[in-house]
Amino acid sequence: MGISIRLLCPTERGVLNIGVTVSFGVFVVLYFIVPQANIHRTLVSLKRNRLSALVKQLENTLDEVASSPTPENIGQLRDLFDV
Repeated sequence: MGISIRLLCPTERGVLNIGVTVSFGVFVVLYFIVPQANIHRTLVSLKRNRLSALVKQLENTLDEVASSPTPENIGQLRDLFDV
């Protein structure tokens, strides 16, 4: 990175080179970190929604089995427990 900064900014002022280098470093870090944070936030939300849907389905199936314990209802409950 230091070599490319010297090529892009061929001044003798060290403060300017350091400023450009730091700015470039911050840009690179943000360029990779911000999208990863957004992807992580999206995946957490998706996981929460899917888990909530699974819990609702499990509760409905448990209520159904408690009200009428037929072999079909028990089989559905077993399938949900396998998930």
